Amino acid sequence: MADDTLDSMITEVCALFGVEMLKFEQREIVRSLLARKDCMAVLPTGFGKSLPYQIYLPLIRRMKAEPEPTEVFTPETVNNLEKLDVEAKIIVCCPLVSLMNDQIKRLETVPGLKSAFKGNSEEGDQQIKNGSIDVIFASPETLVGDPYWRSQLQQLSVGLIVLDEFHTITTCINEVSKLYKYTTTEVPMCKSLVEMFHSETSDKNKKKIIEAMCQMSSDVRIVFATTALGMGIDVVACHSIILYGSPRSILDLVQEIGRVGRDNANSVAILLHNSFHLRSVNKEVRTVFTTNTCRRHVLMSNFLQDTELEELAKKECNKHTCCDNCAKNCSCGDCEILQIESLIENVETVPHDSDSDTIEYEYNAAADDGVELFSSDDDFLAELDENI
Repeated sequence: MADDTLDSMITEVCALFGVEMLKFEQREIVRSLLARKDCMAVLPTGFGKSLPYQIYLPLIRRMKAEPEPTEVFTPETVNNLEKLDVEAKIIVCCPLVSLMNDQIKRLETVPGLKSAFKGNSEEGDQQIKNGSIDVIFASPETLVGDPYWRSQLQQLSVGLIVLDEFHTITTCINEVSKLYKYTTTEVPMCKSLVEMFHSETSDKNKKKIIEAMCQMSSDVRIVFATTALGMGIDVVACHSIILYGSPRSILDLVQEIGRVGRDNANSVAILLHNSFHLRSVNKEVRTVFTTNTCRRHVLMSNFLQDTELEELAKKECNKHTCCDNCAKNCSCGDCEILQIESLIENVETVPHDSDSDTIEYEYNAAADDGVELFSSDDDFLAELDENI
């Protein structure tokens, strides 16, 4: 009778989520959560691993509303139920913003259940701090690496902590950090030379990195950064930038490549991308990335008048200091390339249909008749290793 009552309540709550009933494995997860036991679920993609924690609070509230719990639940369930707080918060650690947005959208349709993820809006952040959000989504960096937010969350009554889509954390470490780990493990001294700057970097580290980039005496030589690295920072003696993927707008492109060469010394921007990256950008950006003519001329055509473009063509085009396409036509007899260009000077742009962000790439760089293609990160890193 007790099990039947609990199953009936689970079915009742599932209806709020548009689900008729739980699968056996989902039901086992729910029972573990109600028993306040740690639980790890390794189940197929699309199985519905998130549903058990999503129904957790509504189910507790339904169970707590039962006027005579001792008559319908087992003594063990009643004992566990007394320790569960209907006002306790659920913290969901999720590494991808797209996943958090998707789950929040689903939870918005559930009556009496409020959800938000830290960093989405000032209003949402304030609601999280004052305890009005039931399900709090946050990245691992926020939960572990941000001292302020860690202290704020510690003040809340937390009833459940969920590590959702945990496998993606391992994937991100293996793929996104591959170049970073290569640099710092192959050459131990590089640990003091390399920094990472993104939206979840602590304010303390952001300040340290920006200050380092503005000082000639700084030990920092490489910064792996997202667009979170502010525009207009007066970077000192920085002459090389690699853009992985394409900015969405032509203004963003100009801002990003404009972070180097501020001392008027020769500088280079390497455009590293695949065809998938160009699917969501505007025509102006796509043209700069794919043109066989002068990239500088194509880029500046969005900002200059015809007479100004003619003057630019006379002054810059067909020189090795202009772009990779112009470098092929340079006849100065004294062409020089920067060190980073020498590492990939034999690689040319080759279109392909891959939609992978990590396996196959196109490299825009000065090329000669000897063409060598890299089909994977490992091949590229091996080539770097030979040239360093």
